[in-house]
Amino acid sequence: MGIDITAYRARVGAFCLVLPSLLAQRMKPLSRRGCCCSSFAGRCMLGLLAVTFQAQTIAALLMIGGVEPNPGPDLRPDLSRPSTSHQDDGEALAHSLPEQATRRKTAPDPHELLERALGNWRDTIQIMYPDMDTHMYCVPPVYFNRVPYDRVKVAGQDALKLKQPSPKQDQGGAAGNSKQKQRAPKRSKDAAAAVEEGEDESGLRQAPQEHRASKATAKASGASSPDEPYSMWPRDNQPHVQPENVQDSDLPDDLAQAHVLHCLKALGEEQKEVMFVVSHSKFENYLDKIEDILRQMLEKSEKVIKHLVSDFAPNLLIRKTMVMPSITSHQLLEALDSDQNLTKDICQCLDASDLQSAVEMCLCADHLSDPRTPWEVEQAMPALKSWWQKRMAYRTDPEMSEEVYLELITRFAGPATTVEIHCVVPPRLEVRTEGEAVSEVGERIARLVLTQHQLEIFHQKDPLVCMTGAPGTGKTLMLTLKGLQWLYAGHDVYVVFVDYQSLPAAHLIFHQLQMTLQTDAETSATGKPYLRFLPMDSDEDLEYAIRFLTSAAKDEQLHVILDEAQFTGVEDRSGAHACQLITTLTNRIQNFRIWTSALYHSNVPDCLLELKPLSVAFRCPPVVQRVVAAGVSVAAKQNLMPNYDSLPAPSHGSEFIRLSHGGGGHTGGWPAECFKCGQNLAETLRRLHVGAPAVPAYRDTNSGKIAAPPPLRYRDVLVVTSSAKFHGGCGFVQGLQHERIPLNVIDVDLWDTGGETLQKRLADFAVPKSDCVAVTVSGAVRSMERKVVAHLEGRMKGTDSYEQKYNEMADVFDSFMDFSRCTSQLIIVRKDDNGTDDLSFPASGLWKVLCISGAVALVGIAFYMLKR
Repeated sequence: MGIDITAYRARVGAFCLVLPSLLAQRMKPLSRRGCCCSSFAGRCMLGLLAVTFQAQTIAALLMIGGVEPNPGPDLRPDLSRPSTSHQDDGEALAHSLPEQATRRKTAPDPHELLERALGNWRDTIQIMYPDMDTHMYCVPPVYFNRVPYDRVKVAGQDALKLKQPSPKQDQGGAAGNSKQKQRAPKRSKDAAAAVEEGEDESGLRQAPQEHRASKATAKASGASSPDEPYSMWPRDNQPHVQPENVQDSDLPDDLAQAHVLHCLKALGEEQKEVMFVVSHSKFENYLDKIEDILRQMLEKSEKVIKHLVSDFAPNLLIRKTMVMPSITSHQLLEALDSDQNLTKDICQCLDASDLQSAVEMCLCADHLSDPRTPWEVEQAMPALKSWWQKRMAYRTDPEMSEEVYLELITRFAGPATTVEIHCVVPPRLEVRTEGEAVSEVGERIARLVLTQHQLEIFHQKDPLVCMTGAPGTGKTLMLTLKGLQWLYAGHDVYVVFVDYQSLPAAHLIFHQLQMTLQTDAETSATGKPYLRFLPMDSDEDLEYAIRFLTSAAKDEQLHVILDEAQFTGVEDRSGAHACQLITTLTNRIQNFRIWTSALYHSNVPDCLLELKPLSVAFRCPPVVQRVVAAGVSVAAKQNLMPNYDSLPAPSHGSEFIRLSHGGGGHTGGWPAECFKCGQNLAETLRRLHVGAPAVPAYRDTNSGKIAAPPPLRYRDVLVVTSSAKFHGGCGFVQGLQHERIPLNVIDVDLWDTGGETLQKRLADFAVPKSDCVAVTVSGAVRSMERKVVAHLEGRMKGTDSYEQKYNEMADVFDSFMDFSRCTSQLIIVRKDDNGTDDLSFPASGLWKVLCISGAVALVGIAFYMLKR
């Protein structure tokens, strides 16, 4: 017997998005921090919209945030109570203060403790969100994916390999041929515990084991009784197998209720392989109980909110809403129209006069982006804005003021709340600010992740290997791992660079080899790494390089790493000499090993027969990948266009920031010449909290310390331009210096001069010793990666059509190279012929990107202030 899927989705979803997690919170309250906000299910977004971002914990949320029914310790100083009754509250509140407060043996006066805590929270919230009165903030600011990895050992290092998806199960054939097996849940005292204990890594509840029926059972009559097992899907949509006829007495109440919750959750997430194995009557009975619990939770949540704000805003307007991302408004209206009792309950809950008004107050699927591409929100923004205006912007709250607004932000979205993101290993991570999000995205992109193709290349025993491919495909990473493998085998490794463009990459590889050997106390490696500059500009340079490397061979063995080799043909003497060097060493040394990388696969020496093309670029987030792919016609002609869709990214990344050179106050023809462009970039870096101290950490005594991503440092920022007239005294550099941004400048003059000074600057650029923003030209950024990359358009217009066309093509190619160096936040400073100056983040201002995780929308609603 089938059921109306839409009707049941509406019936269940109108009260709760994810029933198992909600009931788990109901019966097992979250008192994580021992303070008033510890019981909040909400991770709140600040400003005009607050968003709950924890998947599978969103219920019917109030307009001041998702609130757990248990109010937790009270923040309000109740003077009518005896002073001794505040001791427990004071001790609990102390957990959210810095550690020096928690070390006190005796609890201080509760009034003093309260004021100190709130004052500390206000200071922290103003540091995290300095423009909360005028800007929108999302918490967390970016979308984080759950990417499955397998852990592997490569050259003695812990690496991650993307887990291969399991082949889809063949559901064809007759009934009874499918052998799908699912793990049975453990017996628990209640449904909440059963759900908590039975969640797998992805957070999905595992269904009880299902015994399949025989063909005769599958062909039974369509008529059913209340005691027959109940299938979730209509008969025309069912799998080719049927559940066995299970009697209610065969399932204890706790196991049956756990199974009902699991099936309801699967219903909302459209998992069509999950089926009911309890009777229709028992299912209806449990569903009625769940609705009663949820209705009580809504009523209690509103009381909790009023209680928590009664000491400073007792008459604050509180609005409630429903979040149902799995169905559209039209489907919800049709489903509720056939259930009068449920319609009445929803209208009372939302304070709506009729069903149509109640549905308009609900946030449904047609207001949100596609769950399969949650970061693509542009098309959903108009519908979301319309819903927000109808729900929130129709009434002025006289109780609201700037002081009340700050207090609400402090209590409901400050340090007392948690904003966790998915983390494979402890400690738990919180990401609250844009800068923390940029830092964490950069950390995850920079992980040691290898593709299956890279592992196959690494484990091959080819002596002469040349890897080619676009920037960001992991060539330098592979060379570093191969160098470690040689060192652990007892061989000396020579890291060679032949020009200044490859110097930063060589220094980076050499530094990684040195640091790995120093930090690995258990290593038995006897090999040593060496760094050598062997220029190839003249025949004398070539002869010296051949003599040096030949003498460096021990027992007819030589191991060389050469990154960023430029095999560009006979017209380039340096490239031709590099080819001749490899050919000569191959003929002279019996066991000559060289692993090298190049941007192009043409003009490679004939002895390097083992060409290993790498085409999957994964060292930058998808936002940056799209920008790179937008204008790479020059790169495409050189067969450099990478494949950006082969691997899932750990995060979509923050939208790129565009700063325009043009309008009032701007000078010069290009951004590199403009003083104000330098100031604008400095202001953008401050908004990302670059160089600012980390937000104080707060200890969670129940589940360990909650960590934050490392703060963004100036050394995490790279400013790069293709301008042929860029120098250290240009207007852009002066603008940054005026804003007291520490700089390490490598200009055109220094690049042309060369020498030891340039080598030292490039080495410090590759492995920063000081906390400075690196400002350089495009040629110096190969193999370098930074969390924040700012690119300045800079090539001047040519004097004739040919030169102008060449400069335009070269600028596109330089942009392609520079953008790919970004592991998190890309900033583009571009000349604007319209004379506009755009300093805003994309999608900021009144509306902000809302993210959706998987098939579950991660959206909740908070409070809104309408000033007269």
